[in-house]
Amino acid sequence: MSQSITVGDTTAPTISCPIDVLTNTDLGLCTVSNAVLGSPTTSDTSGGHVTVINDAPGTFPTGTNAVVWTATDGCGNSSSCTQQVIVVDREPPTINGCPTNLTVGCASAVPAPDVSSVTATDNCSAVTGELAERHDHQPDLPEPVHTVAARLPGDGCLGQQRHLHPDHHRRRRDRAGYHQ
Repeated sequence: MSQSITVGDTTAPTISCPIDVLTNTDLGLCTVSNAVLGSPTTSDTSGGHVTVINDAPGTFPTGTNAVVWTATDGCGNSSSCTQQVIVVDREPPTINGCPTNLTVGCASAVPAPDVSSVTATDNCSAVTGELAERHDHQPDLPEPVHTVAARLPGDGCLGQQRHLHPDHHRRRRDRAGYHQ
């Protein structure tokens, strides 16, 4: 008499992915390397060894990246889960060529703004700018303060700023009769 017993494990192991990762780009780059992913939690009903692998690249680009984790038991049964690695660019643009401020005695002396020397670069995208002009009336001055600025997004640098401040010291002396 003979007996044949066949035991087959057809149940896949369970796997729970580590929490999603939110990280910044590496300084000066549009990617991140060495992102800390964590480790998944696994179990198998057979009690055997479970092998875990993932398809994470060495470097992640900006945006949402999927990492697939797979758990495989000794009988070849497997299951998977997906972890998100979200890479954001929070590094401001670098701005060069910001001209110095200029103070003149009256509005007619304000030169046309020249932002041709202002340049900007960014680790992940093209940089655009805008030209803004502002007139502020200050109660203690007879003429408005006039500001022209080239604003580039990111770190708040004003590419070019022209302030027009009336020469109020001279005006006070004029009113007092010291100058004609």
